[in-house]
Amino acid sequence: MEHLLLGPWCKLEGPFGSAHEVDYCPLLLDPHQVQWSGARILCNEEPLELVDDLASFTGPGQALVFPAGPRIFIAHRDPQAEYVLEYDKPAVPAAAAEKLPIARGTMDRRAVSFEVRECAGITREGEVVTFGFPCKIGELVSPDNVRILDVDSRPVPCQASVTARWPDGSVRWLLVSIPVSVTANAAAKFILEYGNSVQPPAPPPAQAVQVSEQGEDIFIDTGVVRARISKTRFRTLSEVEMGGRKVISEGEHHGLLVTEPGGKTFAAHHQAPEQVLIEEAGPVRAVVMAEGWHTADDGTRLLKYICRIEAYAGRSDFKVRYTFVNKQPDCPTCVDHTFEVEYRPVREIALALPLTYPAAGYATAVAGSEPVIGPLNEVVSISQTSRQQYEISRGRAHTRGLGHLENWLDAGRLAVAVRHLWQLFPKRLQASAEGVQVVLVPASDDEPFPAYRGMAKRHDILLHFHDDDDIERVRAAAVAFEYPLTAVIPAAWYDETGAMGRLGSRHLCRFRKYDHETEVGRQIRQKDRRRFFADWEYGMLNYGDWFGGALGGDNPARDTAGNSYGGQEYDLVQAFCQAFIRGGNPDDLREADIAAAHRMDVDTLHDHSDPSLV
Repeated sequence: MEHLLLGPWCKLEGPFGSAHEVDYCPLLLDPHQVQWSGARILCNEEPLELVDDLASFTGPGQALVFPAGPRIFIAHRDPQAEYVLEYDKPAVPAAAAEKLPIARGTMDRRAVSFEVRECAGITREGEVVTFGFPCKIGELVSPDNVRILDVDSRPVPCQASVTARWPDGSVRWLLVSIPVSVTANAAAKFILEYGNSVQPPAPPPAQAVQVSEQGEDIFIDTGVVRARISKTRFRTLSEVEMGGRKVISEGEHHGLLVTEPGGKTFAAHHQAPEQVLIEEAGPVRAVVMAEGWHTADDGTRLLKYICRIEAYAGRSDFKVRYTFVNKQPDCPTCVDHTFEVEYRPVREIALALPLTYPAAGYATAVAGSEPVIGPLNEVVSISQTSRQQYEISRGRAHTRGLGHLENWLDAGRLAVAVRHLWQLFPKRLQASAEGVQVVLVPASDDEPFPAYRGMAKRHDILLHFHDDDDIERVRAAAVAFEYPLTAVIPAAWYDETGAMGRLGSRHLCRFRKYDHETEVGRQIRQKDRRRFFADWEYGMLNYGDWFGGALGGDNPARDTAGNSYGGQEYDLVQAFCQAFIRGGNPDDLREADIAAAHRMDVDTLHDHSDPSLV
C-alpha cells in the first residue's frame, strides 16, 4: 500500500467550487501507476466518503477522486488536518479513467457572436478556419453540446474538440473548425452556442472529409481528392487521386529527403515512423501526424522529423506542416566557434513528389508582376536566394532580379507553395515533367546549412491539386495559404471567461495610452524589419526574432562579434497575442504567429548534453 501526503491546495472557482467550498490538489504522479478502484482519501487517518462527481457533494467529510487529472477534491477542507491518498500500484499500468468530476454543465444555453475576417483582398469559398474558443468555468462539459449558426441563425457544419479543461473538469478551451465563404476584405458573422440544451448534430459538409485505416495505410478522402499515407514507409502523400485519375504515385525518389555534404541521402521512408496518429478525423478537418527519423540505406540517421498533414472537407488542398529537429548526441558534428555550439552540416532538405501525368507547362510569379508561364520541357526552378534577390531558371537559362518571389509554383495539376517563402530564404521550388520538389534547405557542399544541436525548424507547405488551367485561381489559393482567415471573438467574452486572465477591452478609456503605444510599436517593428538591418531579421534562423544592432561597432556586417538579437526577451508572443485578443486586429495575430514559430523552433533548446537545459 502506497501513501501520498496531499498538498498544496487550491480553491476551486466557479459554481461547483463555491456551492460547498471545494478545494482541489493536483497530483504529481503518473495516473497509470495508481490502482484507482481501491484508492482511499484519509483525513487524519480516517477515510472520507467518496462521491461520484462535484454535483454530489452535500457537506464536510466528502472527497472526489479525478484520475484523468489527476486531482483530489475535498469539500469544506479542514486547513489543520492532514490529507493522504492511499493506493496500490497496479500489476500492469493501465490508462486512467476518462470520467470527469462533473457530469453536466451549469449553462442551459449560451450564445456568443463572433466574426471571421478576410484581410488578403480575395474571395474565399468554403475555406476552413480553425480557432480556439474560451468557455466559462463550470458551464460546458462536452463538445457535443456546441454548434455554430450563421447570420440567419442557420446551423453550419462544425467540428469541435476540447484542448483544455478547468480544474473542475469543465471545458476551458475548444478547438473549432468551420467552412467559411466571405468576399474580399469583408467579415462573415456567426454565433457559437453551447450548453445542456444545445443538441446538434450540425449539418454535415456537402463533401465531408473522411479518414480510414486499412492495414498499413491511412486514407483521406475530402470528397474532391483521395490520398494514401503509408504508416510504414512514410513519404507524406504516397498516392493522390483526383477525378478518378492518379496525380501522385509512389516512387523511390519520393518524400522527405535530407542530403549531407558528399551526397549521402537520408529518407523518411527508409525506416518506419516511431508513431503515426490520426489526431482529427473530420468531418470538417482531418489531421494525421507522423514522427520519425530521416534514415540512410545503411541505417544511419540524420535529423528527426515531425510531420502533420491536414485535409479539409470539399477541398483539393493538403497542408503539410514539416519540422526537422537535431536531436543526435551520438553523431559526428562540427563546432561553430562563434557560438561554441555543435551542428550537423546539411546540403539539402526537400519534399519530392513524383507526378504521374505529363505536365505540359509551369507558372509562377514575382511579387507585383504578371505570372511567368511557359512549357515544362526542361527543369524549371525558382529560388529566393536572399531577402531581396531571386532567380528563375529554365534549363540553362537563368534570370536574376531584385525583389521577392511569390510563394508558389504550378506544374499543371499540382501547385506547391511555402508560407513565408522569401522571408525564410533560402528556398527553391522546382518542377519537371517527372515531378515537383519543395527544397526547404537549398545549400551546397561548400556552404552547408548548420543544423545546430537542439534546434528545430518548421515549414508550412501547400499542395494544391486542380484540374483546370486557371492560374489566377492557383495564385489565389497561394495567397489564401499565406494569409489565412482570422476568427475574431469579442474581447469582452475573453475577459468574462477568465480563460486568459483579466485582460480588459482595448476600447476602455483607461487603457488608451497603452493601446496606442502597442499599435505604434507593432508598426515600428514592421517598418524596422523592412529597413534597418533588414537582412539580419530575415532568413530561416532569424525570421521572427528582432535584431538589436551591433554592440561592438557601427557596421553589423563587419563587427559580427558584437551582433545582438532580442531572443524574445521582451516577450513578443504574449504582447501580440494580448493585443489581438483585446483589439481583434489580424496583423497582431500574424506577428504573434511569426514570433511564436521562431521561439518554438530556434530559441527553444530541444536537445543538449545537459538534460536540465532542454
